[in-house]
Amino acid sequence: MASRPDDRYRGTATATWTVTWTAPALHDGGTFTETRQTAFSVRIGEVQVLN
Repeated sequence: MASRPDDRYRGTATATWTVTWTAPALHDGGTFTETRQTAFSVRIGEVQVLN
């Protein structure tokens, strides 16, 4: 059993993408990075650890 209120744990999921693009006909291109974060809570019923 979790010793947390409502047996829930909080966390944040983060995804980061780096995109490199080119437009040869326009003699253009570049790189940009996009990062998104989402907060979540999850109820864990059982955890097993292998050693």
